[in-house]
Amino acid sequence: MNPPAPRTQWLAITSLAVLIFALLLVRSHKRHSTPSPIQSPPVFVAVEGAVKQPGIYLLPGPEVSFARAIQSAGGLQGCISNALCEEDAMKNIGNGRMLQIECSGHGAPEFRVKWMPAAARLTLGEILNVNAASEKDLMIVPQMKSGVAEAIVKRSRSQSWRTLEELEEISGVGPKTIERWRNYLMAAEPERDN
Repeated sequence: MNPPAPRTQWLAITSLAVLIFALLLVRSHKRHSTPSPIQSPPVFVAVEGAVKQPGIYLLPGPEVSFARAIQSAGGLQGCISNALCEEDAMKNIGNGRMLQIECSGHGAPEFRVKWMPAAARLTLGEILNVNAASEKDLMIVPQMKSGVAEAIVKRSRSQSWRTLEELEEISGVGPKTIERWRNYLMAAEPERDN
């Protein structure tokens, strides 16, 4: 039978075990606390026209190429050439946009990008720009009155709204109304359809 280890030996073994455990704990924490790469939010894109499965698609963002949108919709249909030229394939579509595709039967498909209808964008959680919205678009916003929608559009044609608070210039629109509309409206320079 071996004699018991001296107290200093036990203290050294225990200290070494605590040190190893602490190093493993720190190493594990660093590995798990490394920030993951920031991912862009998904993009809603509508694809219409000469595709096999027209519809609205949720795709990884921040932008979606024409080629990826068309592939999501099952590919081109009814075109003489089902191949996209490289220039068209690489063009991008942003969130809340619609890609319309026409095949005239005489050559390559023709593309047009425009905003999805306001009702679809609001349903998908998008916010409408008061400087680009029509009266019809604005009438979808809860508690919007036709006279207010008309005044918003009339003013935006001559001078852009810089902030939502500027809407208080319209009779019947106050701070509480503006707060309710923040989930539906924003004021920004309008993006034009191409």
